[in-house]
Formats: sequence, structure tokens, C-alpha cells
Amino acid sequence: MSNLATELANMLESDGAKTIEFFSSLASEQWDLPIYSEGPGWRVHNLLAHFTEVEGSIGKLIRQVVEGGSGVPEDFDIDRWNAKHTGEISTQDRNWLLAEFEGRRRATVEMVRA
Repeated sequence: MSNLATELANMLESDGAKTIEFFSSLASEQWDLPIYSEGPGWRVHNLLAHFTEVEGSIGKLIRQVVEGGSGVPEDFDIDRWNAKHTGEISTQDRNWLLAEFEGRRRATVEMVRA
């Protein structure tokens, strides 16, 4: 593995641990604090859902590009994507989201190391 890949994998692993640590340290009442008032009006819980969803989808995108795919389509609408996918995964409770983010980040780190 190249030095750059090693550095990236280590950074992803470290930052993932920091993300888990941060969200795990929040008190119950903090999970409902508003983050964005525009659009769907995200709360802290929705932000973790977004991080979790992206952690899974970015790996799929990277693999597709590595295999010769075109990447994100030109007509990609990030707001529509976030509304649909973050909205879907936001129905999960925070413990599920924390565990899922951790697993998805581990898969990302393994992919980079490979």
C-alpha cells in the first residue's frame, strides 16, 4: 500500500473514532437540537443519519469509479438525495446509527487499505 493510502486510511480511522466519540458523548436532550432550519429542518440526530448514509454511499461511488464508471451523474441533485436517503435512515435510533456508522467507516478504511 502506498504511503498516501496508508495516511488516508489512518486519518479516516482516527476521524471516525472522533465522530463516534463526539456523538456518544451527547446527552439525550442534545439529540433533538436544531442544526438546520431550512428544508427538512435537521436535528443532531439527522446529522448523524446523514454521516452514516454518506459513509455507505461514498464507498459504492468510489468502487464504481475505480471500476471505470462515470461517477456522479451531471444531473445529480444533492438536496433531493439528502432528503430521500437521510430521511429514510433517520428513522433509526441513535444507537443503531452509531453502530452502523462505525461499521461503514470500518469498511471504508478497509477499502482504502486494500
